[in-house]
Amino acid sequence: MDCILTNDVETTSIWKNKLSDSTGLKVQNEGLPLLLDIYDRYKIKSTFYFTGYYAEKFPSSVKLVHNKGHEIASHGYSHADEDSFDVIDFKTQKRNLEKSKNIIEDIIGDEIISFRAPALRISYNTHRALHETGFKTDS
Repeated sequence: MDCILTNDVETTSIWKNKLSDSTGLKVQNEGLPLLLDIYDRYKIKSTFYFTGYYAEKFPSSVKLVHNKGHEIASHGYSHADEDSFDVIDFKTQKRNLEKSKNIIEDIIGDEIISFRAPALRISYNTHRALHETGFKTDS
């Protein structure tokens, strides 16, 4: 049986219903290490979609996941409503994608080609913005 696993890594707090750096710290110190241990135990490889904001704040998390051999991908720059791809124009989408891509690639020293929109919110032009910024897949 085959299964594809993916993980979004961001600062969204479900309990607080808002973005929170303290949630990002909890993800870095508790959530990711526990999840990576489980993946190691069962020899699972996954794709981790990091927001650029999270990657800036917690670059060691991105490096840790990358060093474990998982695919690193972009989850846009931020999960903030005002950064949602269904509300920002084409040029802003491209800037958001480039910013996230550059931050993450600088951390891991490798190209990223996969993307997942925060909250899966996209617009008609998102596919073009992804293509023009070098992404190959969109979940």
